[in-house]
Amino acid sequence: MLAGGAMLAVPGLAGHAAQTSPAGLAWPLDWLHMVTASLWLGGLAGLLVLVATAGTARRASLARVVPRFSRVATVSVLGVIASGTGAAILHLPTLATLWDTSYGKAILVKIALLAAALVLGGLNNARTSPRLVAAEARGDDGLGASSARMLRSLVTGEVVLVTAAVGAAMVLSSLPPPAKALASLGTVSAHVGPGRVHTTVHEGPYTLDVTISPNRAAAPSTFAVRITRGSTPVKGATVIAHFLMLDMDMQAQAYTMTEGPPGTYTRSTPALVMVGHWGLEFQVEPRVGAPFTVVIVDKAEG
Repeated sequence: MLAGGAMLAVPGLAGHAAQTSPAGLAWPLDWLHMVTASLWLGGLAGLLVLVATAGTARRASLARVVPRFSRVATVSVLGVIASGTGAAILHLPTLATLWDTSYGKAILVKIALLAAALVLGGLNNARTSPRLVAAEARGDDGLGASSARMLRSLVTGEVVLVTAAVGAAMVLSSLPPPAKALASLGTVSAHVGPGRVHTTVHEGPYTLDVTISPNRAAAPSTFAVRITRGSTPVKGATVIAHFLMLDMDMQAQAYTMTEGPPGTYTRSTPALVMVGHWGLEFQVEPRVGAPFTVVIVDKAEG
């Protein structure tokens, strides 16, 4: 068990846990999650072998083993839930990323599978275990045989569900955690892309016509923002465009946009350095009036 526990520490050192801040907390949580899940799944597999080989003469062993395993499984499940919740809090910058990102959706699938397994485990603990103990105490072979069949069915279903959850965890480990930049985004005014963008957004008394062309990753694009208040162009403002990669952690970029025609601010740059979702923040400081920021989520393709 000590050797197995030590081996389970290795994947975390080469995976998300070692790269998530604070690593001193993320890695122990990952290790605890692996150990408690292994005890649960390994114990279920052992229990399934035992119930498949326990004939009438050995059925009494189930009355002793199943309650013991139920106590171990309860502690393991609590460890899985606690460590998984802690790791999710570290990896997910916002609650919305749980359903807005592939990483979060994989977590939801894993949670659903584990919840279904917990239902079967609860039935075993509440129904099967007391029946096995009662059959042993009364020497009732009929009750013992029916309880063993129920145990085998429930444990088989639980093994299938927990194994599927392990598969979901494998998919999860292949996906990058959501970028921390998602937590810094304000209210998103529009979702645009892929392809050339021409959209209009409103912020208080201001109207912004945003154009991105050709909006391709790893290629220069021209970003233009025409700002009006009412029907009057907003001239002489300071406009800074921030580019935040939303699919993985990456250094944010910022560029000052240059005014050409009155109220129109442009910048040509290959800022969209890779395919994926980008948060575009346009910080506007008018010569008269309070500054404001408009956020657009853009999808860039190669």
